[in-house]
Amino acid sequence: MPREYKLLGADPEFCLIDEHGTIVTASRALSMNMRAKFGPDGGGECAEIRPTPADTPRGLAASIRRTLARGYERYGYSMVAGTGSDLGYPTGGHLHLQLEPENVDPHVLDVYIGLPLAALEPEVGRSWRRKMYGRWGDIRSQNWGLEYRTPSSWLVSPATTLFASALAWLVTLHHDELSWKSHEIILPLWNRGQAEFVNKAYLALSHLTTLSNYPKVAELLEPFNFFVDVLGTWCEERRLEDTWGLRVDIQKPLYTEREERAMERPPDDDGVDTNIIWNSDLRMDRIMHLCGPVASGLREKVWAVGLRHDRGDDVLLSPALYERGELRILLAKFLKKKKVDVQVKLWDGYPHKNGEFVIGLPLNHRKDSPLEMAVLVRLAALHSFNRIMQEKKKVVY
Repeated sequence: MPREYKLLGADPEFCLIDEHGTIVTASRALSMNMRAKFGPDGGGECAEIRPTPADTPRGLAASIRRTLARGYERYGYSMVAGTGSDLGYPTGGHLHLQLEPENVDPHVLDVYIGLPLAALEPEVGRSWRRKMYGRWGDIRSQNWGLEYRTPSSWLVSPATTLFASALAWLVTLHHDELSWKSHEIILPLWNRGQAEFVNKAYLALSHLTTLSNYPKVAELLEPFNFFVDVLGTWCEERRLEDTWGLRVDIQKPLYTEREERAMERPPDDDGVDTNIIWNSDLRMDRIMHLCGPVASGLREKVWAVGLRHDRGDDVLLSPALYERGELRILLAKFLKKKKVDVQVKLWDGYPHKNGEFVIGLPLNHRKDSPLEMAVLVRLAALHSFNRIMQEKKKVVY
């Protein structure tokens, strides 16, 4: 079995935005100390963070959040990550791997790290960035190991950051085992459609499930099907101070330890924080297990309740949830896609003493469609906690 202690680092890039929505040149706005944890990248236009390396994916994500929080507290600029295509500056999600460069097969990194991450990128941005940077096999030797430069900036949310970190950690440990297996997958051209990237990424991820250390990061990698099947490609317009919860409490430690993981089942740890409240109906237990925890760092709670049989077969939303047109569209599109014959309606005569954000699940569908009901609750919570939104007829996160 591979030695399980490997340091993992990164220097993901992002653009700075001022209060007027204008791009700020990082080299003019930030300290020019190139060893600073929050500073300009090599080109000077974009910013990057240089978090303290860690030996686990969660450790790296926690280090990243601390670095973002301190930079946001000091400078106050909004931050945008992704491919950079919307702003015209390509942004990379460079990963630092403790591997010996002369013994590395770049195809392994491309198949098992680059490909799944590329499948989450918007199509336009994915091909646009690779005209300049981040093509397949983009690696650079460093005195501490190897820098993998193909991915775009996965910093867009804690969920994508944990996904990228888990891929890098697992592939670092099992590089040699994966070398022969990786050549079963031919990498797509950058201008190919989303379906080809997703299908090949699924195949690559299936290879990873056979590795001895896979169970340790399974809960961070398995959200991939939730990303591509429910949420779609990541949103490059969202501000990092929102997705990382930096506006809430800049001093709050290690928020990412309980960050929502966009998964359809909870981790084994029953102590994970969640801002979803479940009623005690026995038929809700399965749905609660499938939904998993969603922590927000906010005071808001979403209450999932089992409706009595006489309330019919519709999903009911409290007024505060129903007035969110984006959420109604999101839930309706999911139900239509899954061919579940149920409507999303306003809870008439809703007792406001029950709370502001409440979703009621009909009895028949709690019995017959528990997974779909679980995803509805999860989507309602993610939307309520500003994790995802409906924009330009697509779901973004």
